[in-house]
Amino acid sequence: MYLVRGLKEVLGRHTGGVLTIGNFDGVHLGHQFILKEVMDRAKKAEVPSLVFSFRPHPRAILAPDLRLEFLSTYSERRDHLEAAGINAFIEEPFSRSFSNTSYEVFFRELREVLQPRQIVVGHDFAFGKDRNGSVESLKGLCKEVGVTFFQVAPQSIRTESGSESIVSSTKIREALLRREVFLASQLLGYSFYYRGHVVKGDQRGSEIGFPTANLRSGMKLTLPYGVYATQSTVMGKKFPSVTNVGIRPTFDRSEPVIETHLLDTTLDLYGQELKVEFIGALRSEQKFPSLDSLRVQIGKDILQARKMLS
Repeated sequence: MYLVRGLKEVLGRHTGGVLTIGNFDGVHLGHQFILKEVMDRAKKAEVPSLVFSFRPHPRAILAPDLRLEFLSTYSERRDHLEAAGINAFIEEPFSRSFSNTSYEVFFRELREVLQPRQIVVGHDFAFGKDRNGSVESLKGLCKEVGVTFFQVAPQSIRTESGSESIVSSTKIREALLRREVFLASQLLGYSFYYRGHVVKGDQRGSEIGFPTANLRSGMKLTLPYGVYATQSTVMGKKFPSVTNVGIRPTFDRSEPVIETHLLDTTLDLYGQELKVEFIGALRSEQKFPSLDSLRVQIGKDILQARKMLS
């Protein structure tokens, strides 16, 4: 997949294709249906499949005081798009001046540079200054210039309770913040995860007999503090694991950290890239009166995690 840093860097091989536009945070199940439609149409027409997005996220510029917690990092988003088979990803630098572009001007510039034959969008698409451009607006603009337009219907899943739930980034965030990681994974189409290089911790886990690998969530959504059953991948191997997200009140920490204890291995993980996938919630984070009581509880957490992961 070609990564293109904005319209100014677009080359001829990135034009004349089937295009979709959006932020694609998380590249969830709804996004995946859009991408499949794009790729199917591109393959049939023998033209490139194109994704146009923004970096940084518009809210980071328009509402800088708000804490943004994403379902995927920028690099993870790129990796998901590449794995889906997209030919070119145009990542447009977003600024406050760019945010004042009307949807008519935005469409005209997009068409002049990318010359798309078809445009595919989701059911809740909006674009241009203040998101004034609606799906109907885009449909009309496409018709005027002879660009084929297609709108993908909202996607839904059947939950464990038997009800239907439309897939959206908002619903995924809400599920994760309720610790409903299984529901979130259904909506995502994969398990929610953190990925990064293992950083040096304070060795508290090793002191009590359960060494951990430490990650930082960065701008990615921080799960509610607690203990989770997880699966961790490092050096090409997958291990069952138990992960604590939080501040470790027993040790009076204040900065949130993601601590993962890999089962069935004694690998030295410092400096290695680690991917931790969340399978289920075990309990909330709590403060223990002694290290012995914490040690006993971790043993129980491991037994419960093994049952859940099996």
